[in-house]
Amino acid sequence: MRSPTLPRLRQILSEQAEANARNELNDAAVLNMGNAWTLVHTASALWDIAGDSEADIVVSALLNAWKDNDSTACDVLACLDRMGEAERPALPRIHTPLAQTYRGDDRWSGGVANDLEIERICRSLVERLRDLAEPAPTGEQ
Repeated sequence: MRSPTLPRLRQILSEQAEANARNELNDAAVLNMGNAWTLVHTASALWDIAGDSEADIVVSALLNAWKDNDSTACDVLACLDRMGEAERPALPRIHTPLAQTYRGDDRWSGGVANDLEIERICRSLVERLRDLAEPAPTGEQ
């Protein structure tokens, strides 16, 4: 069944990507905090409704939001966790927090508990992807 919300969700993500590209060209901050949260919630909704067919745009939006606002980390990771193997392109970014002594810059909410949750989810995602076979290169079986 096709959801009537899919075109609007895609439009929101597309508009955000265009605005971010303009901001990068002008050396401006890529996103403000509100836009990062819009990306996270919109991308999560798109994944939950459409699934694998939207994996590329969802991963891209989630990684952009996380890059620009560390306080989105737990929500980004929660969506990536639901994505299963489709999260694989995010693996380099998932590894990054594991190499840090403190994960996240949002010291106002969650503190140590938030830091430990980010670490736990990242370890879980890395472990799950390690257990999955690497995808075959295109054209090979």
